[in-house]
Amino acid sequence: MNFHQCNSLSARRGILTALAVSTLVGATFAGAQTSLEEEPAVLLDTYEVNTFRDSLAVSRAEMRESQNLVDVIAADSVGKLPDANIAEALGRVTSVYLRPDQGEGRYVSIRGVDPILNNVTVNGQNIAVSDTDGRSGRAAPLDVLSASSISRIKVSKVTTPDMDAQSIGGAIDILTPSAFDYAEPFLMLNGEYGYNDFGTESDIHAYQANYGNTFGDDNEWGVFVSGNYWFREYLSHLYENPRAGNPENAFTDQLVPDRVRFGSAIGERERFGYTANLEYRPSDESRWWLRSYYTKYTDIELRPEFTIRNRGDIGATSPTDFYWTRYRIENETREEKQVRPVEQVVLGGEQDIGGGWTLDGNLNYTKAREENPFLNYYETETQTDSSSLDDPAGAPVRFSLNSKGYATPVYNAALSDGLTPNDAAFHEISRIRHITSEVEEETWTADLNALWEGQWNGRLVTFKTGLKYLTRDKFVDDTDNRFPYEGPTVTLADAGLGTPFRAIGRGEAYAALPGITMPIPTPRAYDAYRAANPGDFGFDESGSVSNSIEDDYTLEERITAAYLMGSVQLTPEITLAGGFRVERTEADMAAFTFFEGDLNNQQVFELINPISDSKDYTNVLPSITLRWDAGYNWLFRASVSTNIARPDYPDAAPISTLDAEESLVEPGIWFGGLSIGNPALDPYESINYDASLDYFFDNEQGVISLGAFYKRVDNAIYGFNEVRTDTDFLGVPFGELGVSTLNNAKPGHIAGLELTYQQDFASLPAPFDGFGMLANVSFIDSEVEVFERPGEQLPFFNQADLIYNLQLFYEKHGFSIRFAYNYQSEAIFDEIGGSVEEDIYRDESNTLDAKASYQFNENWSVYLSAKNLTDEPDLTYRNGNRFFVAENPGFETYGREFRLGFTWRM
Repeated sequence: MNFHQCNSLSARRGILTALAVSTLVGATFAGAQTSLEEEPAVLLDTYEVNTFRDSLAVSRAEMRESQNLVDVIAADSVGKLPDANIAEALGRVTSVYLRPDQGEGRYVSIRGVDPILNNVTVNGQNIAVSDTDGRSGRAAPLDVLSASSISRIKVSKVTTPDMDAQSIGGAIDILTPSAFDYAEPFLMLNGEYGYNDFGTESDIHAYQANYGNTFGDDNEWGVFVSGNYWFREYLSHLYENPRAGNPENAFTDQLVPDRVRFGSAIGERERFGYTANLEYRPSDESRWWLRSYYTKYTDIELRPEFTIRNRGDIGATSPTDFYWTRYRIENETREEKQVRPVEQVVLGGEQDIGGGWTLDGNLNYTKAREENPFLNYYETETQTDSSSLDDPAGAPVRFSLNSKGYATPVYNAALSDGLTPNDAAFHEISRIRHITSEVEEETWTADLNALWEGQWNGRLVTFKTGLKYLTRDKFVDDTDNRFPYEGPTVTLADAGLGTPFRAIGRGEAYAALPGITMPIPTPRAYDAYRAANPGDFGFDESGSVSNSIEDDYTLEERITAAYLMGSVQLTPEITLAGGFRVERTEADMAAFTFFEGDLNNQQVFELINPISDSKDYTNVLPSITLRWDAGYNWLFRASVSTNIARPDYPDAAPISTLDAEESLVEPGIWFGGLSIGNPALDPYESINYDASLDYFFDNEQGVISLGAFYKRVDNAIYGFNEVRTDTDFLGVPFGELGVSTLNNAKPGHIAGLELTYQQDFASLPAPFDGFGMLANVSFIDSEVEVFERPGEQLPFFNQADLIYNLQLFYEKHGFSIRFAYNYQSEAIFDEIGGSVEEDIYRDESNTLDAKASYQFNENWSVYLSAKNLTDEPDLTYRNGNRFFVAENPGFETYGREFRLGFTWRM
């Protein structure tokens, strides 16, 4: 960012801060003479949601009463969401982009903003998160958090000064029930069983129990407890051909892959947890609570993969047929176990101290862990002999591309001793990797808030101020031990290590080719063989050490925040609110540098150097909102607000790997390449402009909403490569050092239009009064310029240009049925390449889900749900060419899922 941009941004913030302060002063000291009649409010403290129609009414009521722009998902069927987890429920919300994993929703992007820029809380309190695979960042994997016993989810797309500033995308608050939500003692038992139609083994079952009651002489005590268990077996098949090359023949404009991968994932996921809320309400002026939340998520997976890699020349015989003159096949079985527990305990209270003043505060402890007791790779690697580029028929492998670009290999056994990769005797054992990892995030927060509500010269006025302190400790510790095979050539057949594997599942099962059985390394047998032949396996010390520290870091983050805000009802129809928040961030980070040097191509040293850094900054974040109840059920809201998002932990941690060689011409001068995080990264900063116009139908039967937003985002973080000359690193002089790191980009923007329509047709004559519908559509655009790609305007990650949802439902006489359709257009994935052709995109998706239920009586109900009826795969590809399927996940298909459940309620 240049000086002019810095001053321009500071000027805009200064104006906005002054405007917010003047609004606050006006709210506190307004002096109009006319008295205002307070409009009746929709009370949400006590409600009971039994049907989908009830949940929509509760959602609309809370959305209508909010000063700022929010979306609310209220649980139906007594805490039973229509979706499998919280992420999938959020995928129904306007402008929310859902990212799945193994057919389940995991991350959400709000308004085109990366998941790391959202803030996730439980009952308004920060919840610790632990990302996946040891590369732990700020993004909250929402499939870990149990969704079985919640009252509602609130998504604030415009934040107010009393909310954490880390919410450029939005703030997601998961609210758990209270015993005081129910007029009578409450007990609910639920069980369900299901299956996935893709694989032969697909056991799915879940159980849940909720209990709520008030007790004491005046029912001043309340307790709500919930326990849940969820289990799912899964099977998916994947395919990749991520790289491209030009064949040497007449088809010069044809691109073909030079790597093809087939694979499967066979696994099981388990989640169990509980919620326990104890409350004490001795009077209307006093509330105290002790809330506890715990969930534990376990994923066990076996993942065989076959990679066919070109090691020679590429030729083509037609636009859809090509061949390689030599290839290598890498046969790998990965087995992995992930355990991710999350816990939270909150002690808090609220007290009316008179004179219109209310105090509230919380002490919150939360911890999340990710434990990988094992992540093991069992590998074979085999090369074939070469053939001539002029002899396509004699090539060791030939491919035919189908209409989707998937390549079917045909092997030439004559060049590999009569064997093909379908034979166990073809695959030569090569290496074992044993990896363990441990991630922990522990967070303490304390907050204290004071609220005054009253009148000043006849105007309704609120004033609120508060303090908050957060301390977060996080560490990642990986261990990667590599044992290469160094003995005489041994195949899977020789050692008896192979297990026949066949892609089982309907449709396009690309795991090993439909109907073909291929051998995979057997984990336990491979370990036993190494134990019996220890002299044949070495230890790759350099590779083990380097990979063991490449993700390790520790971080201590301290955030001190204070805010001041207020509102004034200028007229019976218009309310103006404003204020500002100040957040001071102090972060200390430590990691390692792995330094490997060469002299005349001879390794002379390896060093592991601890490296640490720190970063401190203060942000002043003003905001102002206007609410106008325009009459005839019209509601207009507009706001200008500011947010920040701190850099992702691995981006800011000084994790580094250095490869270097000493100059033969100038001894003592080195040349090399460095990959390193950047502790000096500035936080993302955004100024947000929002406006919305809502029309609420009579009798609370629906709403039409039109919204627009514009976010100017500074300091977006992207990868960055540069060459430094005549520089030092860790005291070593470099004549030239190539550096791959991260940097803040130039200012960018995200803009969008949102249209929502909800209609409950209860006023129509029977039987049509049971119908209803929900629809929303979002049009989003973004641009940012990064230093690696000067002159190009790139979109933000995980930002789809078009998202829409359509839900149709019918409820009458105890019967309910619902269909939910979701569309997401393509979006750039988690990284950009060196050119537009190398950018990786996630393909558009079309999913259809359904749920039907029947209430037999006041106690019993039954439901049937269906997920992914469109059998939508997950697909990533190189920009503009779906023929080249990128890795992670590539093309992966999961199948359809069906569940049958019963609920008993007292």
